[in-house]
Amino acid sequence: MTVQKSPRTRTWKLNALACLGAWMAAAGGCGEQTSARDEANALITSLHAVSDEGSFVDRSAALERLNQLSLHFAPHIQTRDVCSAAHKGLLEAEIAQTEARRALASVSETGPKLEKVQADGIAADIERSNRALATAKERFPECEKAMRGLIREAR
Repeated sequence: MTVQKSPRTRTWKLNALACLGAWMAAAGGCGEQTSARDEANALITSLHAVSDEGSFVDRSAALERLNQLSLHFAPHIQTRDVCSAAHKGLLEAEIAQTEARRALASVSETGPKLEKVQADGIAADIERSNRALATAKERFPECEKAMRGLIREAR
């Protein structure tokens, strides 16, 4: 006895294969979305570690870790780059300002007279601080906008 497959059986199999293919594609898409969400969360965590609450050494190390963070999505890379530059500028400004303050304090301890070399060094620290702060001020609005996007994505 020969069994013939009906066209209905064939159609059912094709529909099942099409549904399976669509499900696998959707699952792959979900995996990529999850991966993007995980990457966004890792980036947010790394950016929070660079916050201005830590010491200069801690923040410098956190900034280095941020720059070494392996990212795969273009918006995340752009966010890291702009936020890294903003935080680097702020950190450099704070370090230069601290150096200028220390130099001024050491001058007041040694006597009322400020040597030209000391004055030039202090002026250079202040100028470096001003430039770095200006860079940070330019980049922080873009960084904050990018961070809001990351937070939405991470939800």
